[in-house]
Amino acid sequence: MNLILLSSLFVITFAFAPIRPIPEELTGQDLVDHINSAASTFQTENYAVTHEKMHTRSMHEKFNAPFPDEFRATEREFVLDATPLNFDARTRWPQCKSMKLIREQSNCGSCWAFSTAEVISDRTCIASNGTQQPIISPTDLLTCCGMSCGEGCDGGFPYRAFQWWARRGVVTGGDYLGTGCKPYPIRPCNSDNCVNLQTPPCRLSCQPGYRTTYTNDKNYGNSAYPVPRTVAAIQADIYYNGPVVAAFIVYEDFEKYKSGIYRHIAGRSKGGHAVKLIGWGTERGTPYWLAVNSWGSQWGESGTFRILRGVDECGIESRIVAGLPR
Repeated sequence: MNLILLSSLFVITFAFAPIRPIPEELTGQDLVDHINSAASTFQTENYAVTHEKMHTRSMHEKFNAPFPDEFRATEREFVLDATPLNFDARTRWPQCKSMKLIREQSNCGSCWAFSTAEVISDRTCIASNGTQQPIISPTDLLTCCGMSCGEGCDGGFPYRAFQWWARRGVVTGGDYLGTGCKPYPIRPCNSDNCVNLQTPPCRLSCQPGYRTTYTNDKNYGNSAYPVPRTVAAIQADIYYNGPVVAAFIVYEDFEKYKSGIYRHIAGRSKGGHAVKLIGWGTERGTPYWLAVNSWGSQWGESGTFRILRGVDECGIESRIVAGLPR
């Protein structure tokens, strides 16, 4: 028994062993080479994209501010009798097509709108046992929530986006030139056209040829609420209700993430970011959250990533928010 316990402690200690510090000044390929040569739980890659593209995909750090007290007071806590060691919402609810989508926000800090729209899509499907499967439009939130949610392509607050869904409703819409009432208007960018964009204007109408009116296409939420800042509460909410939105601080080493379990090692802060948490697990003694990014399927583990669980890595467990459909 003691040998087993000591062995387990060794694995955990090794997984969390500190690595030698890396100067903040390291960037690009130098940063990638240094991280990949260190004793780390993840690998990085120097993606063939410009600094400008990376910069335009983040939000200002002010959008990672703590929830207001009046909103934090509306917390809902669900409790699991027995927590699975591994969980993936995509396998628990395979009938929900939105679960399998990897979105592309392009050169706009619209992660807050994407992650919220994705969670709304998933939870609507789950609550209806698969009979309703809207692909909710991040564009409608990005362009029409305005100052109520934040500053459009410069960033926004996911909790306000959920509140908007409950009060005003959100229409459907896929990716660039896609289906639904309001598909995403910003085309994927490359190294030649990645510049900071102005937030597109709010249009209270659907794209030409769409047969449902803007008003009739609206989907409404019942509530928006923060999830308590504990691993158990976050796990229970995902297990019973579906994915949640998590906001955290982004560093350059995250932007260059390729695979494994991310934990911040080095590199400059790039601002805030919001993603969809869909599950959890443990690998070689290291616990992690499983998340879906909105940077396309070529980034990370086919558009997803894993991040250290249980230590509020980069603030990932401090600002979890969700909502329930009507």
